[in-house]
Amino acid sequence: MLNSGVWMAKFLKVILIIIISLILIVGGGLFAVYKMFPAEKIKEILIKELSEKTGRQVNIENLRVNILKGIEIKGFTIKESSRYKTGYFIKDEKVVLKYNLLALLKGELFIYQILLDEPYIQIIKETKDRYNFSDILDKLNEKQVKGQKVTEKKENKKVEKTEPAGFIKNIIITSIGVKKGNFIYVDYSKKEKMHLKIQDFDFDMQNILLTSIKPISIKSSCTVLYNDYKIPVNLNANVSLDLKNKKINLKIVSFALAGIITNG
Repeated sequence: MLNSGVWMAKFLKVILIIIISLILIVGGGLFAVYKMFPAEKIKEILIKELSEKTGRQVNIENLRVNILKGIEIKGFTIKESSRYKTGYFIKDEKVVLKYNLLALLKGELFIYQILLDEPYIQIIKETKDRYNFSDILDKLNEKQVKGQKVTEKKENKKVEKTEPAGFIKNIIITSIGVKKGNFIYVDYSKKEKMHLKIQDFDFDMQNILLTSIKPISIKSSCTVLYNDYKIPVNLNANVSLDLKNKKINLKIVSFALAGIITNG
């Protein structure tokens, strides 16, 4: 109905690039930058880099950095493209990332908490193949093509390099959370406009270990507004991931949809 396999894959690519950019800019070069510049300067670098990558107006109201414990970003926004007079593509009241830097010495990426406080995301399907984030993909693809040309030139020189061994041996995330999220999907590509909104989205996922099989606790609740329908949703589940054998086991503790409750 929403062609979710198409637009979701494209959208997740945009989100993944934004997240990776944040991690690389803040995490990768954080120590050197932290010694040279105050938090305000780091904020300016983040805004500049993300604006260039997305081609959109990016803003961060406040950035707090603790090199050993984590970062906190307040008032993170990415505006809609110039085709729209007003509005935001992504807006987040607060982003919190808490980690254990010393765990990297043992080859572990230990993240205590990833929290999105009051995130807002709007997806607009404008035509059959275009969305309100398609211009970001176009810009990223342009840079990717340029990068491939540079890589090809280097390969033509026949320079051989030894690939370094993977540094991160294990990833541990104790908590991923979303509070009071609002997500909007609007489809203008058809005669009858379709409007879907997920409001007051709360999500909590705990105890994620990517190198071992361990039950992951998931709790989520929200209200889905689909055209004229209002549907409350509540989920409590446990998930076991076996990445080595590419298996997933989902156990629904309870699931409530529009007042209908299912267990098992």
